[in-house]
Amino acid sequence: MKYAFLVVFAFCTLSGFSSNIDTLILKSVAQADSMRGIGQADKALNLLKRIRQERTFPNASCASQSMLYHKIGVCHYMLLNHRDALKYWRDTTLQIRLTCLGQYHKETANSYYAVAMAYRYLGDVRNEGKNVRQALNILEALPDKDVPALAYNYLQAGFLYINLEDFERALNYFEQAERLYLSLPDAGQGQLKNLAELKKLKGLCKSNLDRDKEGILDIFAAIDLYKKLNEPSLPQDLAHCYQNLSIAYAEGADYANAEKYGLLALKNNRTLSNSIETSHNYESLGRIKKRQGQYQAALNYFQQSLNIRQSLRNRKLISNAYENMADVYFEQKNHERAMENYRLAVSYLVSGQALRDNTPVVIENESIVDRQSLLRVLGLQAHCLRQQHAASNNLPGLKQAYAFYRAYDTLHIKIRQQFKETSSKYWLMKTASPVYEEAIATALQLHRLGEGQAYLEEAYLFSAKGKAAVLLEGLQELDAVLNGIPEAVFVKGQAIRDAYAKLEQQYFEALPDGNEQQLDSLRTALFLARQDYLRYQEELESKYPAYFQLKYALPNTASVSALRKKLPSNGILLEYFIGEKNIYIFKISKEGIVCFDLAKPADFDKNCLDFRKISDGSTAFTPAQYALTGNALYEVLLAKPLQGLDPKIKRLIIIPDNLLLQLSFDVLPAQPIAENAGGNPPYLIKKFALSTAYSNQLIFSDRARTRLERKVELYGGFGLEYDDFTLEGFKSLNVPGDSILKKRSAGKLPNSDDEVAEIADLLNGDAWINQKATKTAFRSNAPDYRILHLAMHGIIDEEDPLNSALIFSREKDESDFILRAAEVYGLTLQADMAVLSACNTGNGTLTPEGVRSLARAFTYAGCPSLVGSLWYAYDGPSREILVSFYRYLKAGEPKDVALQLAKLDYLQHAPPTYTLPEYWSNLVVIGDAEVLNFEVGGMNWWIILGGLALAGLLFGLYRKFS
Repeated sequence: MKYAFLVVFAFCTLSGFSSNIDTLILKSVAQADSMRGIGQADKALNLLKRIRQERTFPNASCASQSMLYHKIGVCHYMLLNHRDALKYWRDTTLQIRLTCLGQYHKETANSYYAVAMAYRYLGDVRNEGKNVRQALNILEALPDKDVPALAYNYLQAGFLYINLEDFERALNYFEQAERLYLSLPDAGQGQLKNLAELKKLKGLCKSNLDRDKEGILDIFAAIDLYKKLNEPSLPQDLAHCYQNLSIAYAEGADYANAEKYGLLALKNNRTLSNSIETSHNYESLGRIKKRQGQYQAALNYFQQSLNIRQSLRNRKLISNAYENMADVYFEQKNHERAMENYRLAVSYLVSGQALRDNTPVVIENESIVDRQSLLRVLGLQAHCLRQQHAASNNLPGLKQAYAFYRAYDTLHIKIRQQFKETSSKYWLMKTASPVYEEAIATALQLHRLGEGQAYLEEAYLFSAKGKAAVLLEGLQELDAVLNGIPEAVFVKGQAIRDAYAKLEQQYFEALPDGNEQQLDSLRTALFLARQDYLRYQEELESKYPAYFQLKYALPNTASVSALRKKLPSNGILLEYFIGEKNIYIFKISKEGIVCFDLAKPADFDKNCLDFRKISDGSTAFTPAQYALTGNALYEVLLAKPLQGLDPKIKRLIIIPDNLLLQLSFDVLPAQPIAENAGGNPPYLIKKFALSTAYSNQLIFSDRARTRLERKVELYGGFGLEYDDFTLEGFKSLNVPGDSILKKRSAGKLPNSDDEVAEIADLLNGDAWINQKATKTAFRSNAPDYRILHLAMHGIIDEEDPLNSALIFSREKDESDFILRAAEVYGLTLQADMAVLSACNTGNGTLTPEGVRSLARAFTYAGCPSLVGSLWYAYDGPSREILVSFYRYLKAGEPKDVALQLAKLDYLQHAPPTYTLPEYWSNLVVIGDAEVLNFEVGGMNWWIILGGLALAGLLFGLYRKFS
C-alpha cells in the first residue's frame, strides 16, 4: 500500500503544475525511475501513461516529449514487452529526436541504440546491427566526444557481433571499449563494472576462437572484479560469468566443469526469475548432456528451454531450441523426428515462405531472421538426409540432400562476403569445411549412381570454391571499386586507406620498444581509421548500386569446360581437397574430368610435415627417409592421377590444399621407389614441368581489366649484397627472423647483386643494385615494369603475416627500408611476372584457405604470375637457376617449363652436396605459367588486378587488432 499511496500522491500534486508541463514530465520521469529501481516497472508505466494524457502534453518541448516516450519504452522493455518497447522507441521517440535534434545528436544516437536493443530481444539481428551501426556513426562523428557513451556503444556493438558469430570483430570492439574506459579518470564503481563486463565478453569471444584457456582466464578476472564491486546485481553478473565459463569449458571438452558452472548459472537465474537467461542455461546444459550421450536428459533440458522461449516469442531463440532437439533425435538415428524439428527451426528463421518437406528454403536476405542459424540448420538437414539415404538407399533422399548442400553453399558465400574481419572469414570457412566434404561426396555418389556428368562437375565446384576465397573476394571488391564508383569517391577512399597504412607502419615500428601507452594510442588510432573505412564502404553500398552488385555477386568459379579449353594440350590440372575423413583429387585434361577419392590415412599430416622437413633441410635427407615418406605421399597424391597417363602430358598444374601448400611437389617421387634406390631419386620435376595456383581463377590471367595508360618497361631488378650498415639497422627493427640473418652465413647474400645485374644484361633491362636497391627506389619504379625481380632477404612473421617483409638497402640513417606485406597489398603494379628470389616468399601461416605469404600479397597487388621461394633461399644456387630460367623464358618456353629446365641443368652440373632438395626445390611458379611476352610498348597486356587501391582492402582482408 505504501508505494501505491506514493504514486497517487505524486500524480495529484504534480497535476497542479500542468501550466509547466516540462517540469511535470521531468518529475514524473524521476518518480518512474525510482519505481523501476525497486521492481515496480508496471506502476512506473501507468504513471507515465497518465502524464501522457495531460491536456497540456502537446505543449511540452521536444526534449520532454521524447524523454517521456523513451521512458515508457524502457518500462515495456523491463516488463519483457519488447514489441511495445520497439514501437515507442522506433516510431515515436526516434522520430521526435530526428525532427527536433537532428541526426547528429547524442540523444538521437541513444534512440538508435534503444531500438537496436528491442530488435535484439525480438531476435532480429539484421535490424539490430543496422541500428547499432547508426548509433556508432553518430557518436563517432560528434565533435565533442562523449567517451563513456562511445565506449558503451562499442561494448554493445561487440555484443551484436557475438550474436552474428563474427567473434574477431566483436573482440576488436570490446578491446577498443576497454581502451576508452581505461583512458578515463577513475570513475569508481561504474567503470569497474564496465571493465568486468568487457572481460567476461572477451572471454566468451576467445573461447569461440579456439583460445579456450585465454577465455577462461578473462572470465575469472571478470568474476574477481564483480566480487570487488559487490553490487545488488552481483548474483546476475555472476550468473552470466558462470554461463560463459560453462560454454568455454564445453568447447575444451571439460564437461565436468562445464556442467558445474552451468548449474551454478541456472541456480542464480532461477532465483532471479530471469527467464531468458534461464533458457540459455537449459540450452547449454542440454548440449553438454548431448555431447556425453545422455540423450533423454538433453531433451529434457532443451524442452524446458523451448517452453520459456515460446512464451517470449523470440524467433531466433525458438529456432535454436528446435535445432537442439533435432540434433538429439539425429544422434538417436531417428531421422524423421530430426527433420521434423529442423523444419520447425527453419520456419522461425524465415518469413513469407511456405516450407515443403525436405526442400530447402529460398535464400533471400530480407526474409531471414538470423543467417548464421539458418546456415547451420541447412548443413544439418543435408547431413540428416544423407544419413537417411545411407540407411535406406533412397535415391530421392540423396538428391534432396544435394539440394540442401547447394542452398548451404549459396548462403555460406553471402555470409562470408559480409564478414569484415579476415580471421572471422577463416573461422566460418573452418566450420564449413566438413559440410563441403560431405557435399563433394554426395555429388560424386549421385554421379556414380548414373545420375549424370553434371554431378561430377558440381563435386569439383564444391571443392574449388574454398580455394583462396578471401583473396578472390578482395579482388572482387577491387573490381567493384574500379567499375562501380566515381573517381572522386575513389580518391576519398584511397586517402582513408593511405592514412591507415601509415598508422599501421607506425604501429609495427613501435612494437620493439614495448611502450604500452604509445601502442594503445596507435591501436585506438588504427581502430578509428578502420571505422572510417567501414563507413566509407557503407556509403558506397548505399549510394552506388553498381558497386554493391559487383561486390556481393556470387563468385564465378571457373567451370570444367572453361578450364579444359584453356589447358595446354600437353598439360593437366590436379586439384586437391583435403578433408577431415577423405581426400579428393580432381584431374582435369583436354579429354575431361576424373575424380579419385580415398580415405585420409591416419599418418597423412605427419608424412606431409616430415616430407617438408627433409625437403627444406630441417631434417637430414637420406634415401631411406625419402623412400619412406615419399612413397607414402606418392600412393595418396599421385599414384591414381598418374596411372595410365598419356605420354604426351609433360606439364602439371597443381592446386594444393591445406598442408600441401607447404610442400614442393618437385621432390615427390614420380613412381614408387625402393629404400636402396641409390643416388638418382625419381623426382617429379624430372618428368613434369610443375606450377601451382591458389585457385583455378588465378591460373590463366582471366581477371582482365584495362591497364593504366603509361609507358611500361620490360625488366626492373632489385638486388643487394648487404652491407654492415643495413644489417645493423635491421637488428633494431621489429621484423621477425633477425636471428635467421645470423645463421648459415646468410647475412650478406654475396650473389644477389650479380644475379640481378646478369639478368638485366640478358634482357636489356634496368637494375638497382646494392646501395641503390632501396625501398624508395622500388616504390617509385616498380609500377613501370612488366617483370619485377627482387633478390634480397624475405622474412615471414607467423604471428602477424602483414608484418612479413622484404629487406632493402638502408639509406643514410633512414629506418624505413622494410617493405611489409601490408604495404605490398596497396601497391599499384603492372607486372606480368614478379620473381621473389628471397627467403620464404611463398611460405607463411597456414589458414583454412591457404598460406598467407608475401607471394600472395604480390598476387593481390597485380601480378598474375610469380616465382617465389617456399623456404630459405641459398643465393648461390638461386642465382644459377634463375639466370638459366630467364634464358629459357627468352627462348620462348612457358614459365613452368623454363623453371623445370633450369633446375634440371642445375642438378646435372652441381656438386653432389648441392643437389639436395633444400638447395633448388624451394623455387616455385605460382599462377599463370604460360609463355611470357617480351615485347615492350603495347597496351594490350594482361591487366592490373590490384593496384589501384587498396592497401585498405587489407582492412577487410588481413587484419587483426591485437
